[in-house]
Amino acid sequence: MKLEYRSNKNFYKAICELTKELDKILNLNDFFRHYILIDDYYKDIKFLPIRVPGKTVGNIWIDDNNVITKIIFETNCIINLYPENINELVKNFIGTVIEY
Repeated sequence: MKLEYRSNKNFYKAICELTKELDKILNLNDFFRHYILIDDYYKDIKFLPIRVPGKTVGNIWIDDNNVITKIIFETNCIINLYPENINELVKNFIGTVIEY
């Protein structure tokens, strides 16, 4: 899954197939959309936050080969924003390789 970068060299916002799918699920527009927060720290710890402007809504865990091993949305803090089965809806991205 190729990441498309949207910010400067120190701090990246990236979109990809996963974030586009999340935008479709919530019917979001170009102004308010999901992105993955990426910098060297998150790459090193193999943990990528999924965000919307102003809030982290979930996380992606990756292995040493940049393969997604887990995606979790914290539904208890985002009730009524996502469907109850959001973690099931994104399971098809597990096993996908992140291409930086």
